[in-house]
Amino acid sequence: MESQSVVPRACHNCRVRKIRCNREFPCSNCLTSNIQCQPGSRAGRSAAVAAPAPGNGGAFKELQERIARLEHALEKLSTSPSPGCSIDIHGGTQDGNGSSVAPVPAAQKTWTESTGFVERDPSFERQSYLASQIAELAHPASSESHQVADELKTLSAVSNTPASSNTSRNTAAVSSDADYVLKREQVPASFVLKIIRYLESRVKNANKPLLLIVHPIPDLDVLKNLCQHIYFPLDPMTAGELTLFNALLYFAIWEVQSRGDSDIDPDELAKYRRITDANFNCGVEDAGIITIASYENALTLCLAAYYAHTLGDIVRHQAVVSAAARHCLQLGYHRNDKGQLPPEESHKRRLLFWHVYISELGLTLRLGRAAVIQEFDVDVPQLNVSSDPRQAVWDESLRSFTRFSSIQSRIYCKIYSPGAIATLAAKPAKRPARVAKFAAELNEWYMEWNQINSADAYYPMVHQHTFMAVEVIYYSVLTLLHRGSTDSNSPSDISPECFAAARQGLQTHLRIFPAVLAQGPGTVSYYGVWIFMYSSFTPYVVTFLHSIANTDTNDLQLLKNVLDTLDDIGSGYELVHRQKTLCSALYRIANAFIESRQCQQNGGSQDCAEQSAIDHQAFVTAAEQTLNLPLQPDTIQDWGNFDTIVEDWESQYFNQQSLMLGNSLDQ
Repeated sequence: MESQSVVPRACHNCRVRKIRCNREFPCSNCLTSNIQCQPGSRAGRSAAVAAPAPGNGGAFKELQERIARLEHALEKLSTSPSPGCSIDIHGGTQDGNGSSVAPVPAAQKTWTESTGFVERDPSFERQSYLASQIAELAHPASSESHQVADELKTLSAVSNTPASSNTSRNTAAVSSDADYVLKREQVPASFVLKIIRYLESRVKNANKPLLLIVHPIPDLDVLKNLCQHIYFPLDPMTAGELTLFNALLYFAIWEVQSRGDSDIDPDELAKYRRITDANFNCGVEDAGIITIASYENALTLCLAAYYAHTLGDIVRHQAVVSAAARHCLQLGYHRNDKGQLPPEESHKRRLLFWHVYISELGLTLRLGRAAVIQEFDVDVPQLNVSSDPRQAVWDESLRSFTRFSSIQSRIYCKIYSPGAIATLAAKPAKRPARVAKFAAELNEWYMEWNQINSADAYYPMVHQHTFMAVEVIYYSVLTLLHRGSTDSNSPSDISPECFAAARQGLQTHLRIFPAVLAQGPGTVSYYGVWIFMYSSFTPYVVTFLHSIANTDTNDLQLLKNVLDTLDDIGSGYELVHRQKTLCSALYRIANAFIESRQCQQNGGSQDCAEQSAIDHQAFVTAAEQTLNLPLQPDTIQDWGNFDTIVEDWESQYFNQQSLMLGNSLDQ
């Protein structure tokens, strides 16, 4: 009798497709392709594989049942299903919609959440905190106001609470195991083909998909090649490739849903958008994506930065875009290839690099930290402007924002960085010259930006809504630039140009916000993300300082009008809520301070009012001579308690190098 081999056969599907099978059941290729795995049969030997003898049938069945129970127990020990999910007979789970998804491992801290996130002095939160330290708020008139003291506590509490990522953990399953990423439920090939055909039809009709306009995707071949490699693999796929595929598919499905002009079942779109969303966020947390430099991994991280941007998650954005920037540097995308690469490959690399460049350098001034990409090391040419006039508008916008990001990065390096602080402290005459130079460059950029016409672009409304906050951001950067013209925290030392830019920024916001509000909640939230998350919104802080210094009720009303608009912005975003809380506290401090001063002056005699003014001026003069709060702390170190003059204000920890007190305060 011919002996039976104990080595399992390749499954039926792998034999038909002529690919290597790992000989498990179900095999990895069938899991990836989302098809039913069929065990391989031995053609021509069906008679040899006889059924068990009648006397042994019960024992054979019992052994099968025992093996099944052991496998089931092992799966339960090796996985920790998420709450609300039930294990099915195949070891998977069922979500709330009845769709099968892979078991979710136990919750743990992701690498994006583990990244240190500290905002330095150019940020809105640090500027708000420094504003609470001005001498005027230490005057007896303000110390008598319990509302001032309470709001100062609010400022302190928000400023000292570290920001965290607010990306939904319901979809971002966490695992550092690439095998877990590969085993997650995937979208069937038939649905992917529907999406690709829809995108191709738009290209053929000269209506380029947003996927190829907004993102660094040169053409649909990127998606089609990934599709072929995943569903018909000749070589093992990586977690990075699968994550990139899900990212591209997620944004493509979003576009199809948004347009609503396809014949694809809406329920299918909703289901597979949820699956690709979960797979995308899960895959980004794979350790290989941040440690292995490749085009696919860098592109995946760039798309993850855009995803975090749309959610207003600046913590995750900073983490993933920094990793993408390191990949680009390691791969040499920042250098000129000098014709050594085919034009298509060169364009693909440059497109990715400049998107990462804008995304990373645009955060440097906002967060007060140096970029991974340093300009002195970059010589790759800018992207060419398309001959297609509608695409040319988007290309010119990208080039313009490349310059804007560069200006912001250089403002940080030359004015706010620790090295700049030391240089300007030794040679203070250089500070006004640097500010004037950057102000002229910013003005030149803004004039050029205004020449771009959204009406001539692909999807003109999308272009307009994407960049509708640019004017507010421009004035925020200009205000922060002029704020750096002095290292003093006293309002009297802030330049008139700084106050003027701040006022223009807030008035611009009030002018354009009604149009933003009319476009609906989505546009309002996206606008709020831009003005709060990706600009420092320093105009609000500077206007607050001006209102305190001059007891200016017009400034107070401007603060109130802006604050009233913030109720409609970003209610679901944690970091936007933090900014709104700070704005509200600043307004109430200014309001209580001005009311206290007015009541003191109106309630007493003329002599008392005059004496109060004399006392106030004397206090301010003395304080201005002894208090100096530099704009940029370089480290965070606890150095003991510094009790403020404001009654009942909790002691705070300060950076020893960021606070210098005069002799009168030391006594």
